[in-house]
Amino acid sequence: MITVTPRHAITAGILVMLITATALQSWRLDQSQRRNHAFAETIAKIRAAQAHAADRARLAKHDQEARYRTLAERTNQHAEQAQALAMADARRFIDDIRVRCPENGSSSGNTRTYAQTGITESIDRSGKTPQLAQILIPLPEEDILICTENTMRLTALQNWSKDIQKN
Repeated sequence: MITVTPRHAITAGILVMLITATALQSWRLDQSQRRNHAFAETIAKIRAAQAHAADRARLAKHDQEARYRTLAERTNQHAEQAQALAMADARRFIDDIRVRCPENGSSSGNTRTYAQTGITESIDRSGKTPQLAQILIPLPEEDILICTENTMRLTALQNWSKDIQKN
């Protein structure tokens, strides 16, 4: 028969505790590795989703830029045509209708003065202002062209901004 001495019992107890501790640590390590693997998979999925979202955003940005480019090109074409027509109208106005400013020191030539229009008063006896078409104001040619060009540019910008709001 084998006799168990207190020394053997203590050794066996320590051995059982070491085996239990080793098994517990092994189980914890296994659990930790599983969690790390799950975290790695989650991180990989997140990165893939981010890459996919970035690709979609890049495509959406490219599509939006293409739409804006198309709108800008169409607006530029319309603006150039409208500008040409408006400038032609302005030149016709300059040649046919407008009251010209007298040249420096000159009263001759193709100049019509306010007195030559037949309007003697700016306000009639009833106190009403005459129609705008009846009031003739001398304008320099450069001012007419500048105003026409600026008006057409602003009109084109306004049309472009309305197109952007629609899209």
